[in-house]
Amino acid sequence: MYEHLFKHLLFPFYETTVKKRGTVRHLRDLERSQWLSANDLAALQLRKLNALLDHAWREVPFLHQFWGDHGAPRSPLSHVSELTRYPVLTKDIVKANYAGMVSTSWRGRTLSKTTGGSTGVPFRLEYTMDSYAARTALMWRGYRWAEADLGRRTLYVWGVPLGASEKTIKREALFHRFYNRRMVNSFDLRTDNAADYIQAINEFQPKTLVGYVAPLVVLAEWIIRTGAKVHKPTAVITGAEALNEAQRDLIERAFNAPAFNTYGSREVGLIGAECAEKTGLHVSTDHMVVETVDDEGHSISGRPGHVLITDLSNFGMPFVRYRIGDAATFSDVACPCGRHLPLFSAVHGRTLDLIRTRDGRILPGEFFPHLLKDFAFVQQYQVVQHDLDHLEVKVVRESGHSLDATPYSEAHLMTLMRQALGEHMRISLSFVDNIPLTPAGKRRATISHVSGLPDEAACLPSA
Repeated sequence: MYEHLFKHLLFPFYETTVKKRGTVRHLRDLERSQWLSANDLAALQLRKLNALLDHAWREVPFLHQFWGDHGAPRSPLSHVSELTRYPVLTKDIVKANYAGMVSTSWRGRTLSKTTGGSTGVPFRLEYTMDSYAARTALMWRGYRWAEADLGRRTLYVWGVPLGASEKTIKREALFHRFYNRRMVNSFDLRTDNAADYIQAINEFQPKTLVGYVAPLVVLAEWIIRTGAKVHKPTAVITGAEALNEAQRDLIERAFNAPAFNTYGSREVGLIGAECAEKTGLHVSTDHMVVETVDDEGHSISGRPGHVLITDLSNFGMPFVRYRIGDAATFSDVACPCGRHLPLFSAVHGRTLDLIRTRDGRILPGEFFPHLLKDFAFVQQYQVVQHDLDHLEVKVVRESGHSLDATPYSEAHLMTLMRQALGEHMRISLSFVDNIPLTPAGKRRATISHVSGLPDEAACLPSA
């Protein structure tokens, strides 16, 4: 009853009348465009792309110069493939030219946010309210493919705001209650309190379970190991990390429900999601242009390539051929569901290691991007767990930012990490000149040299 009321009355009223956002309109458009023919989908994408490029040429000073210096065509493109004539945009380029990346007509009217960076590089960006509405709609369309619709009773095993006030926590709880969902903090998961999370699921009885991959795997392992009874949702939706088939099998056996993988980023929202056929992740090409390229920048398919994103909705700070820092493989398979949105067969390089403590805490690697994104002195970082007693946080400092700036000082960072990791963990914060890439050209945000769950003896505090 509430799901129907929320979907057809409360959500449209809240988004359209109260917040004055176009979320409902965008969702309606996306529901239609997912069923377009391949030709009509390509035409829609090209029309949106040319509108964005025309706007950026006229109103984004840095892109006008950047593109001109690289000989990019000022005239409209006749095919999306011609976008390869534009240069690649990187995080470093955006950061170095931040003011010039903002559209002149949108200055002072954009929203902003900071990403944690799965590759260990925090990143700030601007976006418009309409872009926010489009991304919200995109998320709900992707969740609908897993039969997780608006207002459906949902429990999230997710990260929560760190250091939030009691007032903020209560306000957030009311907001989630309005959406018919409950949040449980994945950052508090320990070996000795997994039963509390299962109890929360059993008490709330969600139709949908949503969570980071790593905490869901930990809970699934605990359920199978202990034989605990757990409420059966209709679907489990995973995010933040790539879901491999062994993890999928484990989650599905433990929760007795199908698991659906998603792929997205804070810069552009949901990039891909699985439908019921699970032939890959449908890429939302009616909302963005997604490319995979090799090291020389040549387009490739059928093998791993660097992911480039062009967000077709953000006119406040246009991201065109933006290298997001991930790698993925496009599939040549047509999904039997009937959607002509192309498929990723795999997303590579987004695994974040779990951090385990001697007293049984289990922090997903996502904790650190979530935490460090708000500290302005952090340019790059890497978290390395050497053993159960020692965690090293390597930081490349952002020039011009003080370590003592309140409220996000070095001391405040150490306090938050101490609260999350406990008193028995030795935390060393070291400032370095650079953080090397992996042989695959990626920067790992978290690395753990601790394997498996600590046994009961190891979980006892040392003398």
